[in-house]
Amino acid sequence: MGNCGSVVEKGKQSLKDIVSDEQKYGEYSDTAFDKVDTNKSGYIEKDELNALINELISKLKQDTRVPEDKVETALKTLDTDGDGKISREEFKKTSRTKLLSIVS
Repeated sequence: MGNCGSVVEKGKQSLKDIVSDEQKYGEYSDTAFDKVDTNKSGYIEKDELNALINELISKLKQDTRVPEDKVETALKTLDTDGDGKISREEFKKTSRTKLLSIVS
Protein backbone atom coordinates (compact mmCIF):
# COMPACT_ATOMS: atom_id res chain seq x y z
CA MET A 1 0.00 0.00 0.00
CA GLY A 2 2.99 2.31 0.37
CA ASN A 3 3.98 4.88 2.91
CA CYS A 4 0.88 6.94 3.68
CA GLY A 5 2.91 9.23 5.95
CA SER A 6 4.97 10.48 3.02
CA VAL A 7 1.92 12.32 1.68
CA VAL A 8 1.83 14.62 4.73
CA GLU A 9 5.61 15.09 4.81
CA LYS A 10 5.68 16.38 1.23
CA GLY A 11 6.99 19.92 1.62
CA LYS A 12 6.83 19.73 5.44
CA GLN A 13 3.71 21.90 5.56
CA SER A 14 1.27 21.81 8.43
CA LEU A 15 -1.87 19.75 8.02
CA LYS A 16 -3.97 22.86 8.63
CA ASP A 17 -2.18 24.74 5.80
CA ILE A 18 -2.71 21.86 3.40
CA VAL A 19 -6.37 21.24 4.24
CA SER A 20 -7.22 24.94 4.21
CA ASP A 21 -5.97 25.35 0.63
CA GLU A 22 -8.41 23.52 -1.66
CA GLN A 23 -5.96 23.22 -4.57
CA LYS A 24 -3.09 22.06 -2.38
CA TYR A 25 -5.35 19.57 -0.61
CA GLY A 26 -6.52 18.28 -3.99
CA GLU A 27 -2.93 17.42 -4.90
CA TYR A 28 -2.32 15.63 -1.61
CA SER A 29 -5.62 13.77 -1.69
CA ASP A 30 -4.98 12.63 -5.28
CA THR A 31 -1.63 11.21 -4.18
CA ALA A 32 -3.24 9.45 -1.22
CA PHE A 33 -6.12 8.16 -3.34
CA ASP A 34 -3.71 6.70 -5.91
CA LYS A 35 -1.82 4.85 -3.16
CA VAL A 36 -5.01 3.32 -1.79
CA ASP A 37 -6.54 2.47 -5.20
CA THR A 38 -4.16 -0.45 -5.66
CA ASN A 39 -6.09 -2.05 -8.53
CA LYS A 40 -6.24 1.31 -10.37
CA SER A 41 -9.99 1.06 -10.95
CA GLY A 42 -10.51 4.73 -10.17
CA TYR A 43 -12.37 3.82 -6.97
CA ILE A 44 -11.46 2.78 -3.44
CA GLU A 45 -13.32 -0.44 -2.92
CA LYS A 46 -14.10 -2.19 0.34
CA ASP A 47 -11.06 -4.49 0.24
CA GLU A 48 -8.73 -1.54 -0.42
CA LEU A 49 -10.30 0.47 2.41
CA ASN A 50 -9.95 -2.54 4.69
CA ALA A 51 -6.26 -2.89 3.76
CA LEU A 52 -5.66 0.83 4.39
CA ILE A 53 -7.34 0.81 7.80
CA ASN A 54 -5.46 -2.30 8.88
CA GLU A 55 -2.14 -0.90 7.59
CA LEU A 56 -2.67 2.25 9.63
CA ILE A 57 -3.49 0.20 12.72
CA SER A 58 -0.35 -1.88 12.14
CA LYS A 59 1.77 1.29 11.88
CA LEU A 60 0.32 2.38 15.22
CA LYS A 61 1.59 -0.94 16.62
CA GLN A 62 -1.88 -2.15 17.46
CA ASP A 63 -2.24 -5.91 17.51
CA THR A 64 -5.78 -6.03 16.21
CA ARG A 65 -7.78 -6.06 12.99
CA VAL A 66 -10.77 -3.85 12.31
CA PRO A 67 -14.06 -5.73 12.39
CA GLU A 68 -15.85 -6.00 9.04
CA ASP A 69 -18.80 -3.93 10.28
CA LYS A 70 -16.48 -1.01 11.11
CA VAL A 71 -15.01 -1.12 7.59
CA GLU A 72 -18.56 -1.16 6.22
CA THR A 73 -19.44 1.89 8.35
CA ALA A 74 -16.35 3.76 7.09
CA LEU A 75 -17.23 2.86 3.51
CA LYS A 76 -20.80 4.13 3.91
CA THR A 77 -19.52 7.38 5.42
CA LEU A 78 -17.20 8.09 2.49
CA ASP A 79 -19.44 6.65 -0.25
CA THR A 80 -21.82 9.58 -0.60
CA ASP A 81 -23.60 8.29 -3.73
CA GLY A 82 -24.23 4.82 -2.27
CA ASP A 83 -22.66 2.79 -5.10
CA GLY A 84 -20.53 0.68 -2.74
CA LYS A 85 -17.19 2.28 -3.60
CA ILE A 86 -15.44 5.60 -3.04
CA SER A 87 -14.73 7.79 -6.06
CA ARG A 88 -11.80 10.20 -6.17
CA GLU A 89 -14.19 13.16 -5.71
CA GLU A 90 -16.01 11.51 -2.79
CA PHE A 91 -12.65 10.78 -1.16
CA LYS A 92 -11.42 14.33 -1.69
CA LYS A 93 -14.60 16.02 -0.49
CA THR A 94 -15.42 13.88 2.53
CA SER A 95 -11.84 13.58 3.79
CA ARG A 96 -11.27 17.34 3.45
CA THR A 97 -14.54 18.12 5.24
CA LYS A 98 -13.63 15.79 8.12
CA LEU A 99 -10.07 17.13 8.35
CA LEU A 100 -11.26 20.76 8.27
CA SER A 101 -13.52 20.06 11.22
CA ILE A 102 -10.55 18.63 13.12
CA VAL A 103 -7.91 21.30 12.37
CA SER A 104 -10.16 24.38 12.54
